[in-house]
Amino acid sequence: MDEMDINIIQFTETVKNIDYTIVDIFNNEVNINEYNSDAWFGLGFCYLQGGDGVEKNYKLAIECFTKAINVDEYDSTSQKYLGKCYYEGKGVKKNRELAYYWYSKAIVQGDKSAIKVALYKF
Repeated sequence: MDEMDINIIQFTETVKNIDYTIVDIFNNEVNINEYNSDAWFGLGFCYLQGGDGVEKNYKLAIECFTKAINVDEYDSTSQKYLGKCYYEGKGVKKNRELAYYWYSKAIVQGDKSAIKVALYKF
């Protein structure tokens, strides 16, 4: 075992001993600055994806994406993911019109991945 292997093992053990999740970090960020759209998006993404000690919660994801957009009306990433939630019916009733609306808002902001998704879905 070389020095790099030992460092990786030590780092892994340190990370395992951290008693907070990424959601805790984003929650802390929005508590410090409720006008941080990136933190709201990050929190929403964590709830949308789940994992690493975070349970999926689509309703909270939608709430976070909406807050991000309310803070920054040009937040194309949150607009795109809100569109995804409406398209897939995650946390809300499926609604293609609202999905299209949010994807369109992201496209207007120049979000290239929203363009690709919209071409495929609509």
